[in-house]
Amino acid sequence: GPGGQQQQQAPWNQQQGGPGGSQQQQAPWNQQQGGPGGSQQQQAPWNQQQGGSQPFATGPGSLMQGEDTSAFAGMLDKQSKLTLAELLVGNYSIPAKCLDVAMKLQEMVCRRELTEKNAMQALKLAAQQGGVLTDSILTSVSRADLDRAAVREAVQLLQQAGLVGEVDVKAAEARVDDTTDLGAALVAAGKVDALTVEAARECHELVSSGRLPAGKAMMALHYCQRARAPLKDALSDLSIELE
Repeated sequence: GPGGQQQQQAPWNQQQGGPGGSQQQQAPWNQQQGGPGGSQQQQAPWNQQQGGSQPFATGPGSLMQGEDTSAFAGMLDKQSKLTLAELLVGNYSIPAKCLDVAMKLQEMVCRRELTEKNAMQALKLAAQQGGVLTDSILTSVSRADLDRAAVREAVQLLQQAGLVGEVDVKAAEARVDDTTDLGAALVAAGKVDALTVEAARECHELVSSGRLPAGKAMMALHYCQRARAPLKDALSDLSIELE
């Protein structure tokens, strides 16, 4: 009207390019639609997500486009050194379902119900199943931890028996990963055979339960290595009776 001033024009008049409008004052929704004052840097996040072409968005804790949990599982498999904490705060994208699983696993880690390593393994398995964390997954990763602990104790028994050296064990530890335990690493390096490692595991259980004296366990292990025999044959041939 006659008494109007440019400074008082409404935002919708300014963004439409009216006489009093300016590009700097255009609304964000006009800029993101490609208006005269629009720019790619100013596009709204929701528009960028819908129009992006990259399978993984960037930014701490950002959601992955779509629900491609298989691609996410593949990423976790390739980055085996990645921890759950790094995943949640770093420059990684997570499918919505997997983000819920990751948060739950992080809580379990904080309560010391899972180790960081087991939590990442559980997350990868859940991603492979469409972002669903099942009891069987949690049980399997926990059992794997117990199995690895048993193998380490068996290797300590082999060291006490003089069948493997400390240098051999340290070298084998560098080859341990999600698919290779310490015993398998020693076998792969040719330091001991798989039959003797299994015999050491059985011996450790028997020694821990008090059914087999440590000295006789050492004798049996040496026999197993020399004869390439299982523990039960070694105990029989050496006339060693369990208590």
